[in-house]
Amino acid sequence: MFKHLKNIGISFIGLFLFCSTITAQVSVQTKLDTNYMLIGDQMQLHVRVNSNSELKKVDAIITSTDTTERVEFLGETKWQKQASSYLKSYTFSVYDSGYYNLLPLPVVYQSDYTIDTAYSNSLGFMVDNPRSVARDSTIADIKPIIKEPTKFEDFIPYLIGLGVLLLLAGLVWYFFFRKKKEVVIEEEIFVPPAHEVALEKLASLKQEALWEKGEIKTYYSKLTFIFREYLENRFDIQALESTSEQIINQLEKKDFDANMNEDVQRVLQSADLVKFAKAKPMEEFHTESFKKLESFVETTKNTEKPEDNES
Repeated sequence: MFKHLKNIGISFIGLFLFCSTITAQVSVQTKLDTNYMLIGDQMQLHVRVNSNSELKKVDAIITSTDTTERVEFLGETKWQKQASSYLKSYTFSVYDSGYYNLLPLPVVYQSDYTIDTAYSNSLGFMVDNPRSVARDSTIADIKPIIKEPTKFEDFIPYLIGLGVLLLLAGLVWYFFFRKKKEVVIEEEIFVPPAHEVALEKLASLKQEALWEKGEIKTYYSKLTFIFREYLENRFDIQALESTSEQIINQLEKKDFDANMNEDVQRVLQSADLVKFAKAKPMEEFHTESFKKLESFVETTKNTEKPEDNES
């Protein structure tokens, strides 16, 4: 009897391990109708979610662009399934000229065995002022000026002036700049370290107090995006376009403390549940998640000085 129950237990464990290894391979692609538009025109952002298996639910979250206040989203279509892809379009307009950059779009999806988030590529486009001027058909074209044949005497004044300028330039060089050397100073472009950028953005997110205002979904979208961006800039991990599970697998390959990896895994998975399944964690979990990711950045920051890197 005991042996029979033992075999059944082993079978259930094997089935659980088999199911846990089956995950949907999901990628997100976005594109625009064009990379150039005029002020007030409408353009569409097309989203394509590719998956190797059936998805129960798909949800795109437009949280921010680098110029959100100047990009106005006017409407969106419903998700349409096409073969192994899910399609959706957003219509938007811009009322100020300049270059705009749409950040990677987070897409939360649910398959049979997991709830996860995938990120799209980033896009850029240019907005310009209208410059079309109607031409008056009653005005005839201006006829070209009839020029006289050019003679050598016409160039004499220019040659004399050029000779005088060359003579003055030679005298100035001889008396003032003959023994001086030109010093070229190369301007160094300072790129702030990845941890400084991440900590500054985390401080800004903390001041927004989004979860205190009830915007929990937006709070976790911004929090996880800042963390993904830090991983990409600090460790060259392709985190912005990877799912939470893929990020966790990459972190396990790094020489990090096991407790840190467990904290990151818990925060990312909980954030996916909040963004997709509309889960509502305890209030203390919001600050706990923030502190864990902030502690990860502080612990793994690059403390080497720029001159040490150059040497």
